[in-house]
Amino acid sequence: MKIVLTGDLHLGCTSTRIPEEWRQNCRTVQAWLRLVDAVIEAQADLLLLSGDILDRRNLLWEAMGPLQQGVERLSQAGVRCIAVSGNHDASSLPELAAQFSNDVFTLLGKGGKWQRETLSENGNPVLHVDGWSFPSPVVRNDPTLDYPAQSPTDDIPVLGMVHGDPGVSDSKYAPLSLSRLQSLPVSAWLLGHIHRSTFIEGSPWVLMPGSPHPLDPGEPGAHHAWVCELSEGKLSAPLPFCPARLEYSELEIPVSAAEPPSAELLRDKIQQAAEENLNAPMNLIRLQLNGHSAEIDSWQECSENLKDWSPENFRIEKVQFSIHPLLDLAEVAKAGPVPALLVSALETLPQDLHDRLRVVCDSLNRHTVFSGKELPAFEISDLSLQQLLEQHLRKTLEQLK
Repeated sequence: MKIVLTGDLHLGCTSTRIPEEWRQNCRTVQAWLRLVDAVIEAQADLLLLSGDILDRRNLLWEAMGPLQQGVERLSQAGVRCIAVSGNHDASSLPELAAQFSNDVFTLLGKGGKWQRETLSENGNPVLHVDGWSFPSPVVRNDPTLDYPAQSPTDDIPVLGMVHGDPGVSDSKYAPLSLSRLQSLPVSAWLLGHIHRSTFIEGSPWVLMPGSPHPLDPGEPGAHHAWVCELSEGKLSAPLPFCPARLEYSELEIPVSAAEPPSAELLRDKIQQAAEENLNAPMNLIRLQLNGHSAEIDSWQECSENLKDWSPENFRIEKVQFSIHPLLDLAEVAKAGPVPALLVSALETLPQDLHDRLRVVCDSLNRHTVFSGKELPAFEISDLSLQQLLEQHLRKTLEQLK
């Protein structure tokens, strides 16, 4: 059995900050139709939707029709849909579900009560799907506290579905505990709510699929649905499926003091970085210009020329400057013992300072996999950690100057 997993479609929305010529292809409805095509082409058997399929901030008529049409196409191709509602579609998704028979579109856990649906192949049960839905837009209790935690006696895998806010104990959107999720007798969890995806291995494994299409620059990186296989009584680890056509990206462009400011040079640098780092057909990027120069104003003028630049696969949404003035470090070191110490640290970073910051980063990583809307947070390499230290040391020296 092939299973596609996703959630947080927010049908009715359109991605923000995009150029007008991209607007039609950056609607969540278009992402849904592409997903339906991909599910049918992949000959999947089941599509699981983990809530916030519809967006309450938009007119529902914009989304209900395409959602209904997609479900009907999936049904004709032999694909069943099972969903739970989230905080955005607590009232609207039950209305949609009522239009279909249970074997076409099943909404689990209506009224905030856990519900099990058992799927069969060739007349034999092969998978239990347990689901819980938002009964209203605000839920302050952890829904897994009411999960019927009896262990299955039929050796059939169990996949749990719930929309909620992991790692935020005081959330008004169904707070969830990762440790509790992994203590319950299920084989896997499909979550919803956070728009950036993360996968946690284990038994059970936990998947936050993220949104299959990004909505704003606060959701950078790759977005996609996921797919897993049920074979010989086991659920495989999920893999990315049907990548989004749009990606919000951040690019760092280095600027050297030896390079004279030039709009042509800047474009060449951006084009090279784009070719090396951008993968989606449409990319909206935030640039950060880093480095040192005696001609900062000239670099800013060069960046102004980027506004009307229209490459084939990306547009520049914002340019941020981290270009600092050149410092004569030998002269700065003569200013006193503190500047001399900082200049020395720039040339050879103290190992104890590097080690202490590494411990802090590792501790933050272990604190929780989920960190608000950023998942996971503090993955930083030794190289970028050294660059970060150098930036702060230079900034301190500039202030002392």
